Amino acid sequence: ILSPAANSYVRATFTVSGSCESGIDVDLSGAGTQTPKVTTCTAGTFTAQLTTSNGDGSKLIVATQTDGAGNTNSDSRTFLSDITAPIVQI
Repeated sequence: ILSPAANSYVRATFTVSGSCESGIDVDLSGAGTQTPKVTTCTAGTFTAQLTTSNGDGSKLIVATQTDGAGNTNSDSRTFLSDITAPIVQI
């Protein structure tokens, strides 16, 4: 996972991208995503739009690839979700 940067703030829906082995699907999951997603690795990169799990705070996303021989590799990154607007009173 190359983007967004680790521990950066993200909105409820955001785009994640990274490097991968071309031709093999990338599984995106983890406690930080509302619904796991599968995206295709093309030309050594993947991009997908994810929706964070409910609530503010740390959101862990895991990207995993498994080749035809069953070899698996993964990478993870934590983002910070802040979807609650500040309270202003006069």
